[in-house]
Amino acid sequence: MKNNRILSAAFLASGIAAVSLTGCYKGELYDIEVPGWTQDSISAAAARNALVSDDVPGVLIDLVKDADAFEFHGGAEMLTKEILLIETGKGGKNGNFVSLKKDGWLKDKISFKDVATISFDAYPTVNGSDWNYVFGIGNTAASAAVEAGGALAYFDGTIGFIQRVGDPYDAYFPGGAWVSGNKMGGTADNNPYNYFSGLNDANCNKWYHFDYVYSTAEVCIYVNGIKSVAHELTPEQGANIKSILSKLNEGQLVIGAGCDPNLENFGGYIANFTLRNVEYVKTSDFYSASVVPKESEIKSLTIEGPETVTFGTTYDNLLEQVKIKVTYEVDGEIREQDLTTSDVIATLIPDMSTVGKKTLSVYYNTTFAGKFQQNVKAELVFEVVPLEITTLKITTDLSAVDYCPGADPAALCKLVVNGIQSNNEAITLDNATLTISKVDADGKFTVSYKTADGKDLSVDGAFGGNKVFGVIVGKGEFINDSKFGTVFKNNTDNVAVRENYLLLPTDQINACASAGRVTISFWIKNYGKEIISEWSPVFMVKNGDVNSEWLYYIFRHKGQLLVNYAGWVDSPLSATWSAENDWLNGNDNWHYVVATVAANDLTLYVDGEVISTYTPDGGDGNSTTGFIDDLANINFFAIGGAQTNGWGDSDLPCMYSEVTVSSTAPNAADVKATYEAGK
Repeated sequence: MKNNRILSAAFLASGIAAVSLTGCYKGELYDIEVPGWTQDSISAAAARNALVSDDVPGVLIDLVKDADAFEFHGGAEMLTKEILLIETGKGGKNGNFVSLKKDGWLKDKISFKDVATISFDAYPTVNGSDWNYVFGIGNTAASAAVEAGGALAYFDGTIGFIQRVGDPYDAYFPGGAWVSGNKMGGTADNNPYNYFSGLNDANCNKWYHFDYVYSTAEVCIYVNGIKSVAHELTPEQGANIKSILSKLNEGQLVIGAGCDPNLENFGGYIANFTLRNVEYVKTSDFYSASVVPKESEIKSLTIEGPETVTFGTTYDNLLEQVKIKVTYEVDGEIREQDLTTSDVIATLIPDMSTVGKKTLSVYYNTTFAGKFQQNVKAELVFEVVPLEITTLKITTDLSAVDYCPGADPAALCKLVVNGIQSNNEAITLDNATLTISKVDADGKFTVSYKTADGKDLSVDGAFGGNKVFGVIVGKGEFINDSKFGTVFKNNTDNVAVRENYLLLPTDQINACASAGRVTISFWIKNYGKEIISEWSPVFMVKNGDVNSEWLYYIFRHKGQLLVNYAGWVDSPLSATWSAENDWLNGNDNWHYVVATVAANDLTLYVDGEVISTYTPDGGDGNSTTGFIDDLANINFFAIGGAQTNGWGDSDLPCMYSEVTVSSTAPNAADVKATYEAGK
């Protein structure tokens, strides 16, 4: 772009004297009033004369000729002798731009009185954000626009607003996005927002010519020679602009970034960046050379940090020690770029309040050119380590907590165990690092911990409350029943899975190991809620917790006993019982259930009758022996729900009474008699 495109105010005056008119007016024109059409033709002629002159005010930002006056930052580089590449977009926060080296460089090049026009050709390669900066101009000799504050004027993509024309912090005046009633509109096809923000990818990868005009009368934006947005100024605003323009050349200039280091750069190519101190003049000399945007792809994301941190280190402290690097492939060339923690998104934030192994998980999805791609993930695994721990202390007050023999203490209460360090400071230990014994018949248990140097520490705890029938998990209650007295009522809304059940002691089941048989019996009835699924669990026994998958013994509403020990064993239904038998639905009756299992033996009674019995053949995957051998290790016994992990059958809306566990085989006649007596 040549300087002869720029209109000179001085040549405008000389052009008036040089124009001769025909018609009513002949000879030279002086300070006389003339018709508007005559004045317009005089101005047009002056503009044409000015465009062919070389002596015009204005500065073409020539990054080749004036290369020693500029600094290139980050991914900013000259693609050719004419085109500046600022290869960034979303995720590029003032890291890629061009700036003048010295404050005041503009002072000797240009001055402004009533108007400033910034013109350039731009080729966006990626949709940015609403605050996607293209340029910034500082208004003090002490601060660059890309550094904190000090911006006199800059452009971003928010509906084509010219931001901060005026005091940069006090007024945001007169066309800023934050000033109600001063917003500037624009057409759908000719709005700068469409080219620099995320509206339509089709607007990218094309050349556009932009002119930003700051005058005492209005501020406006031209796109490809068409006025896109404008805001008319009041006399007071115009006076303010005039005052500010007088200092415009005393500060700094940046291309590709604004004044806020936390917001994003423009991404694409820029040519023919020009400052002028005259009004906008439309030309057709827009840049149109072809450009092939560089393609890029994220190859890897890495995060490095300490292997261990001492207890007391905060999450922010950890981030200060983390280094993140992304590797790109750009047109076959491998490039690396350092990222800050603000550039990535943390998907797993570690709990720094406890000791133990921790994981910080982050991801990044922005290519070198600013486009989005599939998330690339990186993880930092480290350990929060204490000082030397000398003793353990249970800090939870257990004096009034009711206990359930055989249960996990951590499941009965919010058990908090502290490690006392060598400096006498206490730290909370993660329960996952502890070994906690089951509650015995007297409510006692033991907590053990192995220190980093291999020492075994332990502390004894005891519940001081009453021994209870069971521990309610989720929604349930003990109520009074006219027939059985106190009974357990489960799942009052019948919508949950593995959330509502009664956790029972397992000590009696464990004691059955020596006898080689476990028999569970109880009374049960539906209390008039929704239809129960045939697969809903009536009771569940596991070696694990509610989320464990394998090694269980289960009775389902369908009428089958199932045992899983590395293979399925299902007791078949008897000829008098069908899967469609809704024995718990549609009635208000109490039903008596007895279920027994021994080595290669399963039998189920309902209301005194055998509805299912099976003798496994003992082969691989068809035996109950492994389950029976492991009875001593059973640690989970629940009625009313707790379906095995991964299965979506709801908890039961039922009431239970007289739950018993024994190691003896039931007698059919006794089972029948008990039912008849209790029904």
